[in-house]
Parts: sequence; C-alpha cells; structure tokens
Amino acid sequence: MIRTVIKSVDRDVARFNPDLARLRAQVHRLTTSGVSAAKIADLVGISERHVQRIQSHDHKETVTDVPRYQYDDSDERAAHLDQLVNAAVDLAVRVRDEDPGLVWEVLSRLDRTQLQELTQVCLAGIPVDQTKNEIWGWML
Repeated sequence: MIRTVIKSVDRDVARFNPDLARLRAQVHRLTTSGVSAAKIADLVGISERHVQRIQSHDHKETVTDVPRYQYDDSDERAAHLDQLVNAAVDLAVRVRDEDPGLVWEVLSRLDRTQLQELTQVCLAGIPVDQTKNEIWGWML
C-alpha cells in the first residue's frame, strides 16, 4: 500500500520539481554509461545509497519548467523546526527506553499537520547511508 502511494507521489512531484527530475536523469545517464554508484554519488553530491535507490526505479524524462515551491526560511519557522527536533528526540527516547504507549497517546493527540511535520523531521534524521539492519537492528 505505502509503496504504491510513494511511487504515485514521486511521479506527481517530479512534474513540479525540475531539480529532482534532473538529478534522477543524471543518475540514470551516468548509470547507463557504466559509472559506479559510488562514483555517481561523488559526482552529483548525494549518498551512494540514494544513487542505488534511484537506480532501482524506472526512468522517464519528466523535467518541466513549473515554478518551484518556495520554502519558509524565516526565523519563526527555524525556531518551530528546532522545537520539532527537540520533541522528536524526546519521543524517540521515550519510545525506546520508557513507554511506547505514552508516545502512541501523544501521536494520537496531534493534529494532521503536526503529525506530518513531526514525521518529516524524524525521517530527515534517519542516516540513509546505513542499511536497515544498522539503523533498526536493535528492534528487528
């Protein structure tokens, strides 16, 4: 279910994010030329693991000249994100060392936007250059 949604969103967003589409096209072009994933990662400035993820998907040209989303880089937004990071660390400690039920209750009380923002902060904190066993080996 979630994999289908991710693929659908990838297709839709690629139309609105020319930089992402160009990055994917560049990875596929270098791959087709026989360049290793490690060298591609070095050349384009992303992790080797990210290169491998891009390589595992079919490639179609989707670059368009649609205006890019403008991110909020204000001091207020930065302070809000800092608070989210602190909350994410606090919840991670609680879920691992204290009471996962308490964390579930906290998450259940968040509104949709708060939950989405917290999830994005948590996902951004995952070291994607590691394997899933290196990251979650403690619980698998």
